[in-house]
Amino acid sequence: MKQRLLLTILSLFLLNVSILAYIYEDRQGVNYSYDPSGDTASVSDGRSASGEVVIPGTIEVDGKTYTVTSIKKSAFYECTSLTSITIPNSVRSIGNYAFDSCEGLTSVTIGNSVTSIGDYAFQNCNSLTSVTIPNSVTSIGDYTFHGCTGLTSVTIPNSVTSIGYHAFYGCIGLKSVMYLSRKPFDVNAFNGYNVYNTATLYVPYGCKEKVKELDGWKNFKNIVELPKQDFNNDGDVNTADVTAVYSFITDGVASGFDGEAADINNDGKVNTADVVGIYKFIINGE
Repeated sequence: MKQRLLLTILSLFLLNVSILAYIYEDRQGVNYSYDPSGDTASVSDGRSASGEVVIPGTIEVDGKTYTVTSIKKSAFYECTSLTSITIPNSVRSIGNYAFDSCEGLTSVTIGNSVTSIGDYAFQNCNSLTSVTIPNSVTSIGDYTFHGCTGLTSVTIPNSVTSIGYHAFYGCIGLKSVMYLSRKPFDVNAFNGYNVYNTATLYVPYGCKEKVKELDGWKNFKNIVELPKQDFNNDGDVNTADVTAVYSFITDGVASGFDGEAADINNDGKVNTADVVGIYKFIINGE
C-alpha cells in the first residue's frame, strides 16, 4: 500500500515537472507556456518585465514556431515597472487580472484580433491616460478598467456587444467617451457625479436619442453626435472613411458601419457621389 502511494505521488510529481518544463522566457523577462504537441502559446508570467514590452506574435522553441494567442490570468499582475505594452494581432483574449495594478503603465496597444478583455484586466492602472479598444473586441469584462483614475479618454467600438458591471467604475478623470455602437444597449459601467457632468459622450450620427433612453448612458449631461460622414465609426472623418465607403461600393461589404449611413446625399443610393461628398467634408468641413 505504501509503495503504491509512493509511486502515485512520484507520478504526480513527474507530471507537474513535465508541465512546468514547457515554459519559454524571452529577453524581456516574459514567460510563455506552450504544449509541444500543439502550435500555440500563451503569455503566462510577465511580472519580471520592465519598461516598454512588445509581445511577439510568435515564439520559436527548439526550431518550432508557436503563435501567441492569449494573455493568461494575472500574467502581469502588480508589475509596477511596466510602462508600455504592445499586444500583437495574433492574441485573441486578455485574461482576468492580466494587468491589474500595473501602476506605471502609461501606454496600451491592443491588437485587432482580441475579442475579449477579462474581468479586472486593467484595474488600478492609474498612469493609463487613454485606451482605444479595437473593432475586434466583442466583450469587456466586469471592473476591467476599474480605478484607472488617470484615464481621460476611452473609445468603445461598434463591435462591442457586452460591457461588464462597473467596467469603468472609479475612472474619475474621464473627459471623453466615444461609444460607437449603432445598436446601443443598457450598461452599468460608469459611476460618479464628476464623470457624468464633466465627460463628453460621443455617439454615432442618429444615435443620440437612443442613448438618452438607456441606463448608464442617459446620465451623461453632454452627449454629442459624430458627423454622419464618419462611416467607419472611429470618431473622425478622414480618408479612412473614403476607403470604407469605396470598398462598400465595390464589394458590397460594410466593414464596421451601417451601409445605409453612407448615403450622405440622401438620393437612395451609395455611389461615387457620396465619396465626393466625404472629400468635400474633409476639405471644407461641410
